[in-house]
Amino acid sequence: MVAWWFTSAFRLWVPYLRVRHKRGLELRIPPTLDAKAAALQVWCVRCGAPIYCFRRRQTRAGRGVETTGAFYLAVTCPSDVNPGCGRGKAASEAYDQIEKMVA
Repeated sequence: MVAWWFTSAFRLWVPYLRVRHKRGLELRIPPTLDAKAAALQVWCVRCGAPIYCFRRRQTRAGRGVETTGAFYLAVTCPSDVNPGCGRGKAASEAYDQIEKMVA
């Protein structure tokens, strides 16, 4: 099976990806593309479950959690769904490969 980050559907987003100063990748897009980015569904690199790879960043400001306009790239299940997926070697290797594509 070909890794989903090598598909043409994902490669359209590579020019908008930026490596964060800490580990991770952020998607910087105009607001008109938000819905399209949020709808891109791929599979978890560890367990194969369907996931949305672009997720909105949330901040704790004031009285609760607010959603910002920024998206981040995820290659595994959300931690509240399956915490083990994000801690494995498969996730680390996937991020390394995608960071090389962006650089």
